[in-house]
Amino acid sequence: QTCALPISEALQAVARTLMAKQPTMPHVFNALMRCGHEDTQVRSATALVNMSSTPSWVWVEGALRDFIVIALLRTNSQVTKLLCTKVLFNVLVSEDRIRFIDEGVLYALKRMSALDNEEVHAVVVAGLYNLSCDERYHPALLDTGVVATLRDLAAKSTETTLRQDMALTFANLSAIRGAEQQMVREGALAAVKLLLRQRDLETRLALIRFIANASAAEDVRAALTSDTGVLPGVVLLVRSDHEELRRLGCLALANISASAATHPALAKGGAMQALIQVLDRTENPETLRLCAKTLRNVLVHHQEYSQIIVASQGIEKLVKLMETTKDVETSNHCARMCFVMGTVIDEQLLTSMIDDNIMSGLSAMAGLLDDDTAVAETMIAVANLSTHRVRHGILVEGGIAACISALASKGVMSEAFKINCSTAIRNLTTTEAARPALVNQRDRKSTRLN
Repeated sequence: QTCALPISEALQAVARTLMAKQPTMPHVFNALMRCGHEDTQVRSATALVNMSSTPSWVWVEGALRDFIVIALLRTNSQVTKLLCTKVLFNVLVSEDRIRFIDEGVLYALKRMSALDNEEVHAVVVAGLYNLSCDERYHPALLDTGVVATLRDLAAKSTETTLRQDMALTFANLSAIRGAEQQMVREGALAAVKLLLRQRDLETRLALIRFIANASAAEDVRAALTSDTGVLPGVVLLVRSDHEELRRLGCLALANISASAATHPALAKGGAMQALIQVLDRTENPETLRLCAKTLRNVLVHHQEYSQIIVASQGIEKLVKLMETTKDVETSNHCARMCFVMGTVIDEQLLTSMIDDNIMSGLSAMAGLLDDDTAVAETMIAVANLSTHRVRHGILVEGGIAACISALASKGVMSEAFKINCSTAIRNLTTTEAARPALVNQRDRKSTRLN
């Protein structure tokens, strides 16, 4: 204790610099730390916190390993444990941290995280977050079991900054492809579900970044949408007023929807309704494209989900998107959706689509389509809609004649396309309401079939 007192009070920068030059000082501190006297340990640990933050401080061979053993096994008080954790934190921000990781610093932090002390938890998580900012340390972090550590801490901790650091660590670790399945297996989703309860923007942005990154891996998408997954949280963030949260949420749903096995969960979990709402709440081209892509992916495999679009007033919103978008990919996605919905054998559904002016949207985007399949499928949808003779007036007002002309001018002249085009024209000529629109097309050649 007599030795520890003046050492712990040597807080001046000059004194620390002089002590750092003495190669035996790490062993001196360790010797003092081995003492069972609590006050001596506290003073020695305080000095070590100060010394380990000094750039010129050097852990001589074997000294750090000895300190870790002492910190884990020979100290008892919460105060001493906290000070030892701060020393470990300082070690991990030093220039030699790569070497120190191999000496067991990460293992020691993991052990410290098991203490029932939120101040210790905060220091541990801050250290892990710092390391996660550098991709070189990701393998070491994952091998040490940092995901399980964060999972356990997420269940214990409520402090906002601490939870932010946990969320940011997950986001950083998920940025490198290949680790997603391991992270999910070790409990990342359980932690993320707990952390999603936080309402602060920084935490939520980090969490949706993690989910978007993880969803890019096909083998974890089912887990994301399972009963223990994070789909409800994603849907909540998609409905957010914050554009970046919306965009990342839509990116996650687009990735997830690439696996057909997730589609029932997306429909049941309200994802489609949330995406339809986004169509009316953003002008961000990327967000709109992701919405259209996700809805397309789901509808292609589940035509029956067209009812969800109609019931959510989605046709009107799709029409608005088709009339205003300048993005070719978005137009192609919308064309595919219209084809799927337009070929449903459901009279009521098709009538609802026509009444909600789907034709106006098809006509507006017909000129943008650059994909032969999208052009052909749009013509199929137009031909199917044209069978509703009592709605020909609405179809004409929506621009069905101009749409047929624009599609025919694309040069996609397969036999199936010609048949569908001629079918649509024939159907329209059966009613007085539609004939003038066909005659008044300036470029009549565009509707003639060779």
